Order: sequence, then C-alpha cells, then structure tokens
Amino acid sequence: MIEMRNLITSAGRADGAGERGTELLARLERELELVSQALSLLGLRRCSQCGRFYRASDAGALFDGGQLICRDCVEQWWPHRLEELRVREREVVERRLVNWLVSYHGGKVLQQPARDAEKSAAFRITTNCVRCDGLGAVGGERCGCCEGRGTVWVVVPRHSEEGRTGSVVSIK
Repeated sequence: MIEMRNLITSAGRADGAGERGTELLARLERELELVSQALSLLGLRRCSQCGRFYRASDAGALFDGGQLICRDCVEQWWPHRLEELRVREREVVERRLVNWLVSYHGGKVLQQPARDAEKSAAFRITTNCVRCDGLGAVGGERCGCCEGRGTVWVVVPRHSEEGRTGSVVSIK
C-alpha cells in the first residue's frame, strides 16, 4: 500500500512529465491488475459493468451471461447484450437470466403485465414461455402458462435492504 501511495503522490509532480507520466500510468495499471488478481484469489468476482467485487460463494450476486453482471447492472446490460447474441444463444441466456432473477431476486413470471407489479418493479422483461418454448401450444393445445401467446412477463421488484446481495469491494 505504501508503494501505491508513493506512486500516486509522485504522479502530481511536474518533473519529467511526458514519458515519466506514461511509465507511471503503466505501473499503476499493473498494480491495479495485481490487486484485482489478489481479490479473485480471495474468492471475489467482479461485475464487468460497474467494477464492484462480490463473493463467488454468493450464487445470486452475479449473473454469468458471457460477462459477469450484478443485479444493479442487469437492466442496462441486457438490451445491449441481446443485440450481440444469435437467436439460439439469446434464448439460452434469456432462460438462465429468468431463472436467476426468479431464484435470487424475487422475480415473478406473469401471464399478463400487471399494473401493480409494474409500478413497484425495478426491472421487466418479456421472454419466451418456458412450458411451450415460445410456440404457444403444448401437445397440440393452447399453452395454459402463456395463454397461447408464447411469451410471458418477468417482473423483478426493487431492492429492499433486507436480504439484498451487496458488493464486498467497490473499485471504480
């Protein structure tokens, strides 16, 4: 820690600012990478969006959709991630995301978008029905889970302070 403090305080000096500044920046980046590696060795994983570290043992802390994402970043991340995925990949990741939201964050699967749930919801997505796999029918009959539409709504409530998964370390 003392060495990093010395690096930071010497960064403000004007002597040899050109090349010395780039060397200093490269050294600081290496030091930060070493700190990140040390935290991962201690069982912490980092959200790829906000940079916060979470316990790897907490299954609900981060979602792995090709990138590790915390609950706070999912809403902004998901629309962009959708654009990057092929249809089949999207369906797989979307199903895993729905399971993660329902299992760890109080997500509810609804047949119809409910006005009450939408007002208190922090995050909403429309997804393929798991029962009929988005076809709207099971065994030649209309699917009862999605009422034949092939889609359902997943509504995730806002965080409550009780039972909320929180970050361990925040480095931005």
